[in-house]
Amino acid sequence: MSLAELSSPIAVKKALAECDRLGRDEFLRRYGFHAAKEYVLQYDGREYDSKAIAGVAHKFQFPDLGPLRSGKFSGGISAGAAAQKLSKLGFAIVGISQGDGWSLAECEATVDSYFDCVRLQSEGKNFIKTQVYKEVASRLNNRSHKAVEYKFQNIEKVLEEEDLPRLGMSTKGNYQRLLRPVVLDYIREHPGIGSLAPHSKPPEKAWSEAKVDPPTGRASRTSNNAGEGRKVRAQVGKNDAENKKLGRRGEEWVLELEKQRLTANGRTDLATKVVWVADEEGDGAGYDIRSFDDDGAETYVEVKTTNGGKSTDFFITANELAVSDRTGKAFRLYRLFDFSRDPRFYILTGPLSSKLVLTARSFSACCKG
Repeated sequence: MSLAELSSPIAVKKALAECDRLGRDEFLRRYGFHAAKEYVLQYDGREYDSKAIAGVAHKFQFPDLGPLRSGKFSGGISAGAAAQKLSKLGFAIVGISQGDGWSLAECEATVDSYFDCVRLQSEGKNFIKTQVYKEVASRLNNRSHKAVEYKFQNIEKVLEEEDLPRLGMSTKGNYQRLLRPVVLDYIREHPGIGSLAPHSKPPEKAWSEAKVDPPTGRASRTSNNAGEGRKVRAQVGKNDAENKKLGRRGEEWVLELEKQRLTANGRTDLATKVVWVADEEGDGAGYDIRSFDDDGAETYVEVKTTNGGKSTDFFITANELAVSDRTGKAFRLYRLFDFSRDPRFYILTGPLSSKLVLTARSFSACCKG
């Protein structure tokens, strides 16, 4: 547990709100800090004790770990100290220059607008990016609409690096360090944004165009705090699993893909027999679609859908694992990714227990009696 883990501007804002609620004296007393002697955080016309705010912000980013104690970290401006950490997260600290980069407020406003566009895209609504850039620029500190466009491309790059859902526009690297935590904070605070179901089923693709090889393992990340990216991706995976509409869109897409594959391979007779089991019988079968290999052998297809990238986590039930073990190579898990903007998939054949890294998230429980 260290200050180096703190990466969330939202967590800092929650600590500021906690100080406002309790009052400065009670805030310092409750969390065991002294008043700042030199480096004061200025926000929204008020001043705060920077070390205390940093220590309490840790509690809001990591609820299971709680706040940092005063004696566990430095409050100055040396590398890794509280005032320097808060400055890098975009907050004004007396005695530390903010430089010429975009302010925290500017980054947040631009990230908000970017994800507004993600929502519009998922709803099938048209928007003109140039008009969006101009509208955002009008609310910033003398930024041009071209600068806003570049920032959108920076946001796209952060999301691409983290394998998170995105608009699908061109990317620009070399972004300011502050942008990544602002983007991750947004998704953490709006966990459903990554799992929005498209307004209609995406257009079908040819099998050869859409199918890719499975990932060989978690790709390395460029983030200085890669663990936070993993947590956000896991949250996206959880929301994917809970979003029935997204799941149905994916199943519908694979249903047509299976029919297309069989028809293209001269098995129209089998294509007419493909069944969307989850639609007709519910989710209890342990798979979603009953299909066929070209030789007529039955296959059992489970579909997992995400708007995130290829390495986004997915959730699988004990029943699905059991069916994959029982049916062996006849079981096919279709992992759809980038579904809303550019659907592709890879396939894992059963049994799956030997092909997945399984992490327990919850347990069914009852009293022993």
